[in-house]
Amino acid sequence: MKGFIISLCICLLFPLAIMAQTSIVFEYDDAGNRVKRTIFTFKMSEADSTLTESGTPKQDENPAAQRIAVYPNPTDGLVNIDFNLPPEPKAYYVLTAINGAQVEQGNLTATTQTQLNLMNLGKGTYILHVVSGDDKEKFKIVKQ
Repeated sequence: MKGFIISLCICLLFPLAIMAQTSIVFEYDDAGNRVKRTIFTFKMSEADSTLTESGTPKQDENPAAQRIAVYPNPTDGLVNIDFNLPPEPKAYYVLTAINGAQVEQGNLTATTQTQLNLMNLGKGTYILHVVSGDDKEKFKIVKQ
């Protein structure tokens, strides 16, 4: 009897699951950092069995990623941090090695560009944490 009830529930819920599908599309910048996530919801109507897109896509755009650019990546030693808008008074960065060890930190001034000198660091992957007000963003930097 228990198996019959489980089978009945699956048979009743399966058509509901296939009537609405969600597709998630990610967009990346040239350095490989995710800058945008778009969620599309598709619904199937029972009358004509056609698949239609429901409403407008939801977009989860990261405002910090749009305001901050880190380049060149990969780098040989010098990395630029550009702000599209001036940073908040308490803007700063922390550079960590891939194992989490803090390598360097500093404040970002009111200028719209800051240059980091990574020439004294070994080859490898580093994570740059940029904090400006409530916006926090991470960038993967590859040192060649």
